[in-house]
Amino acid sequence: MRARASLLILIAGLASPAWADQPNEITQANEIDWQARVDAAVRAAEQADAAAWRARADWAIQSAEQTPAPGVYDWNKLPAPAAPPQDILPIVERFQGYMEQQAQGLPAPGGLSVFVSLSMPRASLELLIAEAERTRTTLVLRGMVERSISKTMLTVQSLIRGRQVAWTIDPEAFARFQVETVPVFVLTRQGARSSGCGDATCFAQDDTVRLAGDVSIGYALDAIDRLAPQFRDDVASVRAGQ
Repeated sequence: MRARASLLILIAGLASPAWADQPNEITQANEIDWQARVDAAVRAAEQADAAAWRARADWAIQSAEQTPAPGVYDWNKLPAPAAPPQDILPIVERFQGYMEQQAQGLPAPGGLSVFVSLSMPRASLELLIAEAERTRTTLVLRGMVERSISKTMLTVQSLIRGRQVAWTIDPEAFARFQVETVPVFVLTRQGARSSGCGDATCFAQDDTVRLAGDVSIGYALDAIDRLAPQFRDDVASVRAGQ
């Protein structure tokens, strides 16, 4: 498309002055002629580019299929990689439980959820992750990295670095708790049941408490304990990692 746009601009600049006083019939005929030339040039460029890519692909396949001469490589003696390939399946599995419970209308396990974004400063995320492991807090994302579950998992894995932390992707929860900026902390009573709320699900108002602010989990729990004393037992359970 760039080639076509450039050609059109060049042609307009060269052709217009010379034909300004010619009859309309001639102008229209020449416009059609120039458009045909432009189209032909673009097609030729695209075909040449496609041919070049096919040639590169064929060369790569041929190189990969060539068998090395006997004795050149001993595959059993190749050095082991510095680190074993990372298995993202356990992280994928940890994404599932919370959403399955919601879909089935089962009682919520209770506890603290922190709504975060992978675009947050890394230091802030790492602090929340360390605290989430101790308190068994669930970290909630709105969506995936570039709409890719594998890219999301790998990004999460690079942050948690072996820590046992639960994550979930739940865009509906962002809407339910009106999360527009992160982080947001939501404490849910153990045994709270979700109910229909339009096209989504909701909890009773006295089953959850919400706190927004760029603070640590410890600070958020202290604030909830002070501002919503009816959740004191739930705060204590989170602090104990229960």
